Amino acid sequence: MHAGFTVSSFFKNNNISTVFTLCGGHISPILVGCESEGIDIVEVRDEVSTVFAADATSRLTNSIGVAIVTAGPGVTNTITAIKNAQLAQSPLILIGGAAATLLRGKGSLQDIDQMALIKPHVKSAVSVGKTRDIIPSLTNALNTAISGVPGPVFVELPIDLLYPEKSIREQHASQLPSNGIVGKLMTWYVDRHLTNMFSNKKIIESMTISKKNKIQFGVPIFKYPDGKSKKRVIFQYSKQSYMSLKHRHTRKQDYLIFDHLMPPSPHLKEFADWYVTDLSFDAFQWNENQWDFKRDFDAKSLKVFKRPFNDPNK
Repeated sequence: MHAGFTVSSFFKNNNISTVFTLCGGHISPILVGCESEGIDIVEVRDEVSTVFAADATSRLTNSIGVAIVTAGPGVTNTITAIKNAQLAQSPLILIGGAAATLLRGKGSLQDIDQMALIKPHVKSAVSVGKTRDIIPSLTNALNTAISGVPGPVFVELPIDLLYPEKSIREQHASQLPSNGIVGKLMTWYVDRHLTNMFSNKKIIESMTISKKNKIQFGVPIFKYPDGKSKKRVIFQYSKQSYMSLKHRHTRKQDYLIFDHLMPPSPHLKEFADWYVTDLSFDAFQWNENQWDFKRDFDAKSLKVFKRPFNDPNK
């Protein structure tokens, strides 16, 4: 399995039945996912035509048009059509491939600063850095494209997010030095980066610094109603879902506010990988020297919120 199926599931769940593309290695997993979901893949002769076709789809049907292009010249070739959609106030989603996150700025194939190029011509431009952010980023892009004054939006998906985690790890491992302190440091860094990129977990960690400047992790300051305290809080959930985790400060209180997670079915209670959000919130409230757990927290009651609370890109 790979994140291409995540993208195609988003299309299917939002009644997107056709995508326009010119195939490239940076985006191949998305097309594989679309084929598995029965989504029509229309391949054109050049990238600018993908956006012209997506623009026409948005204008003539009840669905939003989607164009998918490869990295570098694939994205640059769409500018004329993107600008046309912007001026016409036509909503569409442009998905662009990109160089691997660890190889940006290092001469990787078709690696350019796509965000700087395309931002002036779209309502929003987002570069996704973690697999768990793919669905919320696409959801936010869709809402942005069709809300207010309609227009095009751009979502950048680096190649290493889309391919299977195992193959990405093997590819990086084959290029790292195997011996010496440099090899160990590089291996540690790459492993840490990839674990964070592919993980569907979020963690609240506690850290203290002693008078002698000694750092200590794992202090039991997260207190639950049953009287038990935890050193850290770990959230795990489905890669098809997303979870917001925010710190909010008011004049009187500090809060850690997060989506409530639950299994989609009672028989999946023991499988955290299947957990999803249910549109309610829980929180930790700071109380002297500990965080007290608050179930069913009314996040909207805090006047500090000036934007939609669960906006994944804020």
